[in-house]
Amino acid sequence: MMNWKTGAIAVWLSIGCSDRTGPSGVVLEVQVLRGPITPVCLSEHPCEAGFAARFDVYQAGRVEAQFTTDANGQARLRLPPGEYEIVPDARAPLISPREQRRALRVEEPGPVAITLQFDTGLR
Repeated sequence: MMNWKTGAIAVWLSIGCSDRTGPSGVVLEVQVLRGPITPVCLSEHPCEAGFAARFDVYQAGRVEAQFTTDANGQARLRLPPGEYEIVPDARAPLISPREQRRALRVEEPGPVAITLQFDTGLR
């Protein structure tokens, strides 16, 4: 069950403001891609695409933040420097989304552009 603080953090991150750390964190400009998006990848057609989903940001086994990407797979958030894992929500259009964890190291200075790629399982 989500309490009001957790819900507020998710909303702030999804609209690109800040998380509970305030303005001291590093700005991350996130692009998430999923692929392949077709059974056969051809050079003249993209094999990956952005997608909308919610993501949990873990640090030392705890959810520290959440963010939601738009339909193009883009989001903006702040995190303090440190080591994190980004985990897609169970409803993300991926194969075994909760098992597709991506490591992320956040360092000063920002903003930092990152691209995270995830597997659709389509073959």
